Amino acid sequence: MQGTSQPTPALPPSLTLAPRSSDASTVMGATSRARTRRRLGAMTVAAAVAAVAAAAAAAPRVAATSLRFPRPAARLGTAASNDGGRGSDPAALPASICTPTADGGCGKAIPVVVEPTVAATGGSLHPLARPDGAAAAHVERQGSRPGPSVCAALGAPCSVARPCCAGGASACVKDTMIGRGIPHCAYDIGAFRGTTLVPKSRWDLSTPAFASTVRELPRAGFDCVALTFYAFMDTLESTSFHYNFSTAGEPVSADPSSIVSAIGKIHAAGMCVILKPHIAIETREWRGYVNASAPFFNAYRSWVLGWVEVAQRNRVEAFAIGSEWKRVEQDDASWRRIIREARARYSGYLCYGTNWDAYKTLPFTDALDFVATSAYFEVAPPPKPWPALPTRHSYETVLNGWKRVVWEMDGWQRTTAPDKPIVFIEAGVRSVVGAASYPWESQPPQDRSDTVDLWGQAQFYNAMFEAVAPYTWWRGQFSWEWLWGPATAKSGGPTGTGYSVQGKPAEGVLRRRISGWTQRALPLAVANQGVEEPRPLRMTFPKTPL
Repeated sequence: MQGTSQPTPALPPSLTLAPRSSDASTVMGATSRARTRRRLGAMTVAAAVAAVAAAAAAAPRVAATSLRFPRPAARLGTAASNDGGRGSDPAALPASICTPTADGGCGKAIPVVVEPTVAATGGSLHPLARPDGAAAAHVERQGSRPGPSVCAALGAPCSVARPCCAGGASACVKDTMIGRGIPHCAYDIGAFRGTTLVPKSRWDLSTPAFASTVRELPRAGFDCVALTFYAFMDTLESTSFHYNFSTAGEPVSADPSSIVSAIGKIHAAGMCVILKPHIAIETREWRGYVNASAPFFNAYRSWVLGWVEVAQRNRVEAFAIGSEWKRVEQDDASWRRIIREARARYSGYLCYGTNWDAYKTLPFTDALDFVATSAYFEVAPPPKPWPALPTRHSYETVLNGWKRVVWEMDGWQRTTAPDKPIVFIEAGVRSVVGAASYPWESQPPQDRSDTVDLWGQAQFYNAMFEAVAPYTWWRGQFSWEWLWGPATAKSGGPTGTGYSVQGKPAEGVLRRRISGWTQRALPLAVANQGVEEPRPLRMTFPKTPL
C-alpha cells in the first residue's frame, strides 16, 4: 500500500480520530475496542475545543483579500464570444468514448450517439409543462419581483435597458447550460459543471491513477469537484466517530493527509472544490435515521469544524457542513451554531446537502449560501405490485417525471427562497433497468437482480437537463460519481451497473449538456474596460459580487 511513508500535514486534533483496527488477531475484543474508541472520542472532542479556542485567540485571521484561487482561464468568456463557449458545438464532442481500464488506459471504444427515442424529439428544448400538461409561460418573469422594472433581480432576464439590481451590466451573464442561454442576473456562485470523487481505499487519493484522472476532468467539461470522504459511527445511536481504513466494501475512510493533497491536485488542474465530509454507519444503515442529541452534536461539531479549518487553510471554495441527516437536521438551533462557528473560521461558501425529499423542510436554509440537494428523485412510477420485476421506462415517462419535480421546486424557490440558487450536489442513476423509479438505490433488493440498461441511464440525465433548462435558479450539478483505478472496471463501461457514466452513452449526454461556460451578456462599463484582469464569472473567494 503506497503512501504510508509520506509526511502528514498538520491537521486539527478533531481530525485525528482513532482508526478501526484491521487485525482480527488483536488481543483487545470488539467490546473493549468500542469502549476505547468512545474514550478517545471524548478526549478528542475536549482537545479539539481547547485547540480551536486557543488558535482563535492567539492567531489573527488571514486577510480575505489575500486568498485567491486558481480557475480555468479558458472558461472566462467575454461579450465578444457568441458561440456559447468552447465545446458547445456538438461537432466538438469525440466520436467515441473509451471504455475505462483498471490502469486508467483506454479499452474498447463505444460511439457517442443519442438514443432514437431521444432523437425523436428533434433535439430541441421543449417549454416546461405543468404537471397537468398546460404550458408554463414563466421564463420572462422568472426571478422578478413586484415594482417598477428599473432593474432586474437575481435570476431575472436583463438587458442594457434593464440592468441587474446588484452588479449592474457586469452581472448580466449568459450560459448555454442555464436558462436556455438567456441573459440573466447571475447568482454569485456561478454555475457548476461538476462531478464527485470518492476514495475507495485509505491511499486512493495518492495514487498516480487519481492524479491522472484529475488532470483529464477539465477536458471532459468539468470545472468543479465535490470531494467526498467518510468517517464512521458504530451504530445509529453512537456519539463518537472513527476512521475505518479497512472495510470489506464501500465506503471506506481516506487518510486525512491524502484529502489535503487531493485538494491541491484539483486546484492545480484549474477546478474548484466543494469539500463534502460524510458519516457512514458501520451497520450500513442510512445516516438519515440518526436522531439528534446533545452528545451527537458535540462530537459532530468538533469533527466538522476541524475540516472547516482545513478548507480555509487550503482555499477550498465551498464546504458542505452536512449531508442527508434527515432527522438530525431538524435541530435548527444546533445547526445554526455550527454555521456561525464555521463562518468565523471560513471565508468560502457554505451549503448543506439535503436528501431529495427534504429540501423544502430544512429549517436553516436562510443561513446558507445556496440550496444543495441530492437529486435522486423518483421520476418514474415503481412497478406494481412492489416488489416486482423492474420496469423499462420510456424517455417521455422519465421526462414528465422530471418536469413535475422541477415545477414543484420552482414554486418552492420563488416563494420560500428567491435569493437562493439551487445546485444538485449529487445527481445520477445506476445503469440498470427501472432505476428511474428508485435512483437512490445503490444496490438491488434481495428479491431481484440487476439488468444492464445503458440507455435508461442516458435518458435519466438527458431528461434532468431538459427539465431544468428554462430555470436560472438552477446552477448546475455534480454527477455521482467519477472513478479511477480498479473501480472503473467494476462500475464503468458497457457492462457496468453502477452510477458512473464512464464508457457509457450517459457520458456523451453529460459531456454535451455541460459544454460551454458562463460569459458576460453585456459589455463592461467604460470604467471597467482595459483593466488587467476582468472580474471572474465563476465562484470566487471570498464571496464578492460579480
